[in-house]
Formats: sequence, structure tokens, C-alpha cells
Amino acid sequence: MADINRLAALLEVAALQAVYGAEDVVLQDADVQQLVDAASEGALEDEVAAAQLGSSSIDLTIRVTELTAGFTPAAPRQQLLQVSMRVRLPAAYPGDCGGTAGAAAASCSVGPAAVADAGGCGSGAVAAGGRAWSDSCTAALTELAAGAAQQGRACLHELVEAVQGALSDLRRRLWEQQPQQPTSGGGDALTGTWARDLGLTGRLVFGPSGLILELLEGEAAGLRHYLVRHRTEAVDVDSRGRKCKERMMDVIGQRPSTCRGADGSRRAFSDYREVQLSSLADVGQLLAAAGVADWLRPAAGLPPLPATR
Repeated sequence: MADINRLAALLEVAALQAVYGAEDVVLQDADVQQLVDAASEGALEDEVAAAQLGSSSIDLTIRVTELTAGFTPAAPRQQLLQVSMRVRLPAAYPGDCGGTAGAAAASCSVGPAAVADAGGCGSGAVAAGGRAWSDSCTAALTELAAGAAQQGRACLHELVEAVQGALSDLRRRLWEQQPQQPTSGGGDALTGTWARDLGLTGRLVFGPSGLILELLEGEAAGLRHYLVRHRTEAVDVDSRGRKCKERMMDVIGQRPSTCRGADGSRRAFSDYREVQLSSLADVGQLLAAAGVADWLRPAAGLPPLPATR
């Protein structure tokens, strides 16, 4: 069973790196990274993984980043909230580890200023992301990991999602502390505010038969953080009128833009706003203008056209 656990832990790390990138999920030991790579390629057996790791823990640092309001692609580094989470996975993980498989520490930085887990706020940091917030986040992560260990279940993805939720809440509090600027176009629509915060342009389409389609374009970092925010924050209401998370969103596709705007940028749209379209033909024209005409059928839930010979 221990052999299986060791390989399972390596595969969990590999899956996390596949989702968030090896630059944000960093193993402290290069030899362990080689084992993770071999496991992800299906080239590592249970017994070999156990023999190579022995009784050593798997130590990694996971960096989770949230873009704050006011993000612009020209100066993204000054607009980041970032948590660095250090995690130690004992040899028994994901079995019952006695509550020791947890986040050893968490630190938060705001923009270029670090908030160390043992110190106070550096210049440029804000009280809402200071030591008290960091300590609270660490305690919550440790409790989550301890509960998972007692139940013998993997928890890396849970830890990351917990940090994402905490950062989203912190971002909202920071936003409330800042003077609010009037916005144009989409007005008070939450998704429009997010898009503008992240430097994105596009259209929120309300089409025929209840079709809702969102077309976004912008820098990869902005698009990635928009999707995280859409999946982790309350953006909808349930049958009782209470705020809830969107649970029916599907990503139809992602691809580099081939458009050329009037200003010379590779964007089909110069802003973000809502549009009402009465027919699929109109929706198709909008998608074609953005260079993604082939997304119409999957967006509308229609079967693909038969292949032509």
C-alpha cells in the first residue's frame, strides 16, 4: 500500500504542475522532479517510486496569484496578490499521516512588497494582506490538510482552491479600500468589471433560446485569472435569490488571436460590453468577426457538421 501511495503522490504533483505550471508548483529536490516527470509519462512503477523516495517527504512550494483591480498588461507585476504555500507530504501521504501533511507556512505579498510569515508589512503592502491575514490563511490550510490526512485522502488541489478563495476574498476587501472609478460600457455587470480589471475586451452575448455566450480576448494571464475568478466567486443567484457560484459554464475553446484591430492590436474588440442578438446567424457573424466562426455550433449545443470527402 505504501508503494502505491508514493506513486499516487508523485502523480498528484504532476497533475498540479500540468494545471498551474511547473514554475508555480516547484519541488525542492530536482531528483524528485525527475520522478514526477517519469510518473507523468507512465514510466515509473510503484516499487521504483517507493525505493527512490524511501522515507523522505516530498517538499514543494505552490505559488497562487490573483490580479487586483486596475491591472494593465503594461504593468502587471505591480498589481499582484500572491501567496507562497510550502507543503510537505510525508511518506505515508495520501494515507493517514497523523495530521502532518499540511501547509507548513503561507506568506502573502502585495505588488512588489513581501509580507513575510514572520514579519510585518513591507512598503507598499496593505493591512488587509498583512501578517494577521497570512497567519489566518496558514491556520485554515493546516486544518484542511490535517482533516484530509485523517481521512487518508489527497488534498493538494483542495489546498490550492482554498488559497484561491482566500485571495479572491482579499482582493474584494482591497478593492473596497480603494476609491472607485466610474466604468463605461457594461456598467455594474460583475463580469464586465472583472474583464476591465484584467485588461480584457470582448462581448457578453445574450442570444436566442436562452443562449449566453462570453467572448473574451486579452493577455494569457488576464484570461487565466478571469476563469479562476468566474469559478471561485459568486456570480449567479439560486432559486431563492441567494448569491452562488456559476456551475454550468463550459469553455468552448481557446486560441491565439488572428484578428487585427483598427488600432493595430490583435483584438477584434476595443472594449467589453453586453449585446443582445436575436438569431444564431447574428451570433455566427460576431464569432466570425473574432476569427472563431467554428465555435458557433458547440456554443449553441449543435452537433458537428458531418465530415466532407
